[in-house]
Amino acid sequence: MNTDHDATALEEDHLAVHEAFDRVMAAWGEDADAYGAGFTRDASYVVWFGARYRGRAEIVEQHRPLFAGPMRGSRLVGRIEDVQFIHDDVAVVTSWGAIVRGRRTGRHAGRHGRKLQTWVAVRSDDRWRFAAFVNTKRRPLIETIAARAVPARSTEATNADPLRKGDPS
Repeated sequence: MNTDHDATALEEDHLAVHEAFDRVMAAWGEDADAYGAGFTRDASYVVWFGARYRGRAEIVEQHRPLFAGPMRGSRLVGRIEDVQFIHDDVAVVTSWGAIVRGRRTGRHAGRHGRKLQTWVAVRSDDRWRFAAFVNTKRRPLIETIAARAVPARSTEATNADPLRKGDPS
């Protein structure tokens, strides 16, 4: 990262990236346009089953029928695990997320739908948006097998799930 980026600016950028994440979470299920506004015009968006949407307009159009139909009234809950600034105006964000349907709250909300997510946040026009998003479905059994097969890998880190630490909503 650029050394000209002082500690105060870094703290402000951290907060701004978290706020961009929170805006996307809040717009889920309610408003496809507001959800899409969290992404850059040319964003790359890959969902857990492998579909890729290109650009904000396609992200919005793919989510519009979901929010009007099967995802109506659902919530997207999540928690940022890590923000790594790779440039003053670019950060890689790792988070956990889950779609919650109905009235579920607390630590069991979205329990069976947790996804590990990677986002690329970019600052443009003094606002942080996401230029890339990849959503990966967790496979705890495979994680455990992989951790046993590669002894240097920490099972604690492998099985860590910040959504279990409290109510993310």
